[in-house]
Amino acid sequence: MEDSDGDLVVASISWIRDGFRVSSLDNESLVPIQWLTVGQTWVVIVIADDGQGEVVEIVAPELVIGNIPPIASFSGDENALVDSITILDGSDSIDSDGDIVAWFWTIGENTYSGKEMAYVFDSEPTSVNLTVLDSDGGQSSIERVVQATLGATIIDLSVTKGAESIQLEWEWSGEPTEFHVWRSSKMIQDRQDFASAVLIVTTNETTYFDPFQLAGDYYYTVTVDIAGVENQRIVSSNSDSLQLTTQDVILNQDETSNLASALVVSWIIISLLITGFSFIFLRRP
Repeated sequence: MEDSDGDLVVASISWIRDGFRVSSLDNESLVPIQWLTVGQTWVVIVIADDGQGEVVEIVAPELVIGNIPPIASFSGDENALVDSITILDGSDSIDSDGDIVAWFWTIGENTYSGKEMAYVFDSEPTSVNLTVLDSDGGQSSIERVVQATLGATIIDLSVTKGAESIQLEWEWSGEPTEFHVWRSSKMIQDRQDFASAVLIVTTNETTYFDPFQLAGDYYYTVTVDIAGVENQRIVSSNSDSLQLTTQDVILNQDETSNLASALVVSWIIISLLITGFSFIFLRRP
């Protein structure tokens, strides 16, 4: 760099942070972002010397580092199904100069907190607002209207009584996925009834054999995963029931007992034969 009369000008740069010179940044034209923290005060001093006794010092105005607000974002609503648990995830929210420390959700008239939350949408459009707060007090919000869809269900669930088990068969016309077989001692009419039901198997097959247990009424519902979300909507085509009588259980136990007895008798006969052969060979001269 030269001045107006052609003399070579040498410039030196000094950075002052909170009143103290940062020697590591001497003659640097930029301060890396990792050196910056919200609330710091910075001053840059530039000294130009042409070597002929002309020295110019320029002190830039004081600069206070402010907070960059976070950016709120969430996902999960794109797969929302009616009457099913939707996981809303706020972990896509970012803060470029700090950390996000709180997530606040407003859904309809209710308020929740946490990075993730589970919510059950109905068929009406629902407003979802996420507000995030960073470690320096900055905040940001995003709001979307979520329209949950009904989602496909299995059809033609058939529950019949076999020789040793209750046989479940159903049809599915969608892409390969996983099915959840629920069993209860009372009718499963809506998703709240899952609280008293038991998830007995998750399978990618369209059949399941539930071994006989105690006599009584058995109610079954088969739900299906849609894009990773279990569709817990209850319809007539994915629910069925069957009554298991005491006679069914006793007959099955008798058959099992007879088989076990036959195996024991066979084992005894084989043991006696082996013992007899051993005795014969031992007696031979």
